[in-house]
Amino acid sequence: MGDKVIDVQRRSFTKWVNAQLKKGDFDDEVENLEQELRDGIILMKVISVATGCAVPKHNHPCKHEIHRVSNLGIVMDMYKEAKIKLIGIGPTDLESGDVRCALAAVWAIIHAQQLGSIKGEASGKAGLLLWVKRAVGPYGIEVSNFKKSWSSGLALAALLHKHRPTAIVYDEIKELPALEILDKCLTVAESQLQIPALVDAADIEQAIDEKAIMTYISTLFTVFSKEQSAEVTQRRVIKFFENQKVIDTLQTDYEAKSSDIIQFCDEELPVLVDGLCPSSPMQKTMSLKHIKSSLSKLNTFRSSELNEKRIIKESLESIMSNIQTALSTAKRPHYNPPADQSLAVIDLKWSEIEEAANQKLSKLRVSYTEKKKFVCEKYLEGTTQLNTAIKSLSSEVRSATGDDLAKVLEKVQACKETASNLSTGEDDVLSRCLDLAEQLSEAGVSVDDIEGLEGSIEDLQRDYTDLMKLITKKVVFLESQIQSKKNSGVSVEKLAEIKETFNHFDENHNGHLTAEEFTNCLKGLGKDLSDEATAKMFKDNATSKQGMGFDEFVTIMTKMEADADSPDEILASLIELQPEGSEGLTFEELAKTLGEETAAHFAERIPKKESGVFDFKSYIKGIYSNEGIPQKVVKKETEVKKTVKEEDPEKEKTEDKEEKEEKEEDKQEKKEEVKEEKEENDEKEEKTEPEVKEEEKKEKDEKAEEKEEETVKVEKEEKEEDEKAEEKPEKEEEKEKEKKKEEEKDDKAETEEKKEEEQEKDEEKDEKQEEATKDEKTETEEKEEKEE
Repeated sequence: MGDKVIDVQRRSFTKWVNAQLKKGDFDDEVENLEQELRDGIILMKVISVATGCAVPKHNHPCKHEIHRVSNLGIVMDMYKEAKIKLIGIGPTDLESGDVRCALAAVWAIIHAQQLGSIKGEASGKAGLLLWVKRAVGPYGIEVSNFKKSWSSGLALAALLHKHRPTAIVYDEIKELPALEILDKCLTVAESQLQIPALVDAADIEQAIDEKAIMTYISTLFTVFSKEQSAEVTQRRVIKFFENQKVIDTLQTDYEAKSSDIIQFCDEELPVLVDGLCPSSPMQKTMSLKHIKSSLSKLNTFRSSELNEKRIIKESLESIMSNIQTALSTAKRPHYNPPADQSLAVIDLKWSEIEEAANQKLSKLRVSYTEKKKFVCEKYLEGTTQLNTAIKSLSSEVRSATGDDLAKVLEKVQACKETASNLSTGEDDVLSRCLDLAEQLSEAGVSVDDIEGLEGSIEDLQRDYTDLMKLITKKVVFLESQIQSKKNSGVSVEKLAEIKETFNHFDENHNGHLTAEEFTNCLKGLGKDLSDEATAKMFKDNATSKQGMGFDEFVTIMTKMEADADSPDEILASLIELQPEGSEGLTFEELAKTLGEETAAHFAERIPKKESGVFDFKSYIKGIYSNEGIPQKVVKKETEVKKTVKEEDPEKEKTEDKEEKEEKEEDKQEKKEEVKEEKEENDEKEEKTEPEVKEEEKKEKDEKAEEKEEETVKVEKEEKEEDEKAEEKPEKEEEKEKEKKKEEEKDDKAETEEKKEEEQEKDEEKDEKQEEATKDEKTETEEKEEKEE
């Protein structure tokens, strides 16, 4: 080791040691490294900061050599306990003040702590070098070592810009001299990242010593890897609370609507039951007009109030299904509503009111039929068929649930196709029923007089529309749940990166990693784990004698990268968000992560400790089990907002203004959305079949024009090539021109043939459409003649 190398290492390692002492809140500051390490006290403090252990008892002050050697013996024991390799150096070597021994002792600590390997310098160095290559590769910079590759300063500038784009502008400084680039990078890292400049710009530019550069780069790696871990933690917490908010909203909606249905049934059932007795004097004395008026009132009740409540009642099954699906996706226990609001209780009450309404309707129809007898079997047959199909499909869609969401979605899509066939298929039951109802109306026969009919044609249209809406909502919800489930995994790009890193460190290419190769793989992927955690992970997952296979490695990385949401992981993420020395989060601290509105939502649900911070442990335990959330020390959302307003009256005024402005904006957006929907519906209704065909022709013409433009571009490129070829002999130019002309003719002929083929296909489609419309008209005319 030359004098220059020693000087560089002495300056760099001295700065590193001082940074560690400052990190451990020690008042010491080293100026003469080899002399101040002689008594072993500085080394004890540095090792305690690096490993987290306490400084052992030692001799102080050390006036005699025997005291210093005794302290250095304690230091050697600390090296062994921390599994830091220090070969060929003993207490007497360090006590003598030998500079090389002092530098080696400090380097051993740097290597163990920041390069993360105790099995040889090459492995830790390779992992750090791979991390750098991945970061600066997109900038077109090649880094192969920790000496000359850094001399230009571009590698360090690219590394800082990759992780801090706003701290340094790479394009602005890349043309500067190397020393200026290095000096600016070191200054930015120290001022904005609080990373001390452990090495001078001139030392990096001259590439005197790679250990000094590795010390500085490994410090950058430690800082950036911790930031990446913090981002994953924050994203996990946000996702958990977003999902929980959806579940809370669905449960609140279910309980409010179920309470409304039960109250409606209790109030209306006595009214419907009254007067159902066949021998009632009211039934005998009622005139035809009176019976018809009663029928009208009952139908109005059924189509308005009863139908509105029926829609709400049917939505309860869908809401319950969505709640259970969301909980199942989140791997949480199923939701059990209050006993008096269960689906079974609601179904029983609803069946009673529907039965009473149907009985009353049937009695009124019988009375009316005695005075006006006629039978309409075709209409009854069609409406019964449609009603049965709608109810069957509605029941099948509402009850569609299960763990395999793809199969559930496939089942609902099949119901959608069957439902569409009811109005557009070969049978077209709905259109046939509408046609029959019109005929009955023209004949002066009211459909309410048909015995056994359970509803009017308007009821069937409404039921069919409700069925299609129900299917659409179900499909949208299932697709969103499937997509949410997919997003919790690892991306294709990340999987490719994992595969590349695995192959890179698999030195013998046997498809398995040794413990050392596994450690390097983790470093290459930016995972800064402790030695104990890495060793345990390898021992628990390596099932083969050859080591850890690729599938096992992918499973580990998937768990580390995925947005896990188990109770322990969520609780661990919440604890990571807590400030140091704190036992929990306050409302203001939770609002920084979730936003004030979402934080206020959970403030009335999460219990608090006596100190006023949230008790997340009890909350997580409650929602992941059937015990429920403890209700002690829970403030309502309004009370939380009130305390915030009392603490800051000026904030209250600004929040009121913001709420008013948001309400006005929401109203304006809703008006615009309604207006746009009306305009779109008007445009759809105004469009006729000729206009649709004209639009199709326009699209075809536009495609043809695009193809012509492509041929023109090809001709231009060929002309440019001809101009470049003017330097060739005249004979060769003439031959090439003749060939190009022939190719141009062939290209034009091909494009014309393609155009003719497309036009012929378009004409055939138009002819088929016209024939289809003619066939439909003839079929409808034949049906009408047969029915007449």
